Amino acid sequence: KLHLKLDISSEAKINEIKPKYHKQMLSDANVGSHVFWGSYEQDNISSNGKEPIEWYVLDVQGSKVLLISKYGLDIVKYHSKRIYANLTWEKCDLRKWLNGEFYNAAFSMAERQGIIKSTLDNFYRFYDSYGGNNTQDNVFVLSVDEAEKYLTDKNIADLHASAYADGKKHNSYLSYWLRSPGRLTDDAAIVQYGKVDVYGDQTTFDHAVRPAIWIDLNADIFK
Repeated sequence: KLHLKLDISSEAKINEIKPKYHKQMLSDANVGSHVFWGSYEQDNISSNGKEPIEWYVLDVQGSKVLLISKYGLDIVKYHSKRIYANLTWEKCDLRKWLNGEFYNAAFSMAERQGIIKSTLDNFYRFYDSYGGNNTQDNVFVLSVDEAEKYLTDKNIADLHASAYADGKKHNSYLSYWLRSPGRLTDDAAIVQYGKVDVYGDQTTFDHAVRPAIWIDLNADIFK
């Protein structure tokens, strides 16, 4: 019983200190820095629990910090069924998965308080493909324009898959999704070998996912 009380006390202390630690870490971060937020299965050993998610800092705007996961965290189709019509980010399964299953699995209720619901510009300027309406998302993948802006450092642009994601891949190379469309109406853009591919790939194919989030350092969790 005494041991249980000590464990509970220690866990409560950690939960009390954690937001202050994260705020300091994020406040001190510069573009290219590594930070941690949330947790997800990554070592492919589910019995030892989820691992902390490591992120690169892509942008700092006042109290807001843009992050992208260092690793490809999972392998997910952009959309489960092939449709021969304009498929936009707004309607795709990947968006639903990121803002539903992934969001709930990767972030505690407290951590979600620090994540901004961002308004995303989904305009697309290649091949006359339609990017769709702007959307509001807690979690997303970068657009082509954002990837070209932020992924100029090859160390950040190159994909390194987690062991969990690597175990699910079915292709000889591993690329990751962008939310912009590709050349055809049911393609989506990807980053392949660290380079933005606006031609894209079929949305029913398997590619890695590198989630992106905006964190607000003025959120209640940090106060």
